[in-house]
Amino acid sequence: MYLCYPYECATLCSNYLLFYKIIYPTILILLKLTDTPKKKKKVVVAKAKDSKKVVGTTAKRKVAPTASRSKKSSATPAQSALLFKRENYKWMFIGLGLILLGMLLMIGGSMPDANTFDPSVIYSHRRITLAPIVILAGLGMQVYAIFK
Repeated sequence: MYLCYPYECATLCSNYLLFYKIIYPTILILLKLTDTPKKKKKVVVAKAKDSKKVVGTTAKRKVAPTASRSKKSSATPAQSALLFKRENYKWMFIGLGLILLGMLLMIGGSMPDANTFDPSVIYSHRRITLAPIVILAGLGMQVYAIFK
């Protein structure tokens, strides 16, 4: 039987929440935004005078707007579908990389000997100072990417 220590359960629970509640839905939203629906053509079946079936396709033609309407709306629906531009997403992924780098810096190796406690390994400069600064820089990058 596997016994789970409280700090291990908290780590497993937080990893589950991070992935399934934040990362996975974000990936799904980004994938939905990049899909472009294809236009379907309508098939028209009509009978000719000599009772033969005539099959043809009709495609909707785009009607050019009048001069007064073309000045008001210059953006097409395809351009307004994405919330951010490509550059914003680039900055967001850089910020995500900084956050992940900070998390990797925060986790560390194990004790050299399991029977002794070495505070210099647990409370090292890398874990206590450097990793939180890198994570905060990543969060700041996310805010910059959103408001840019």
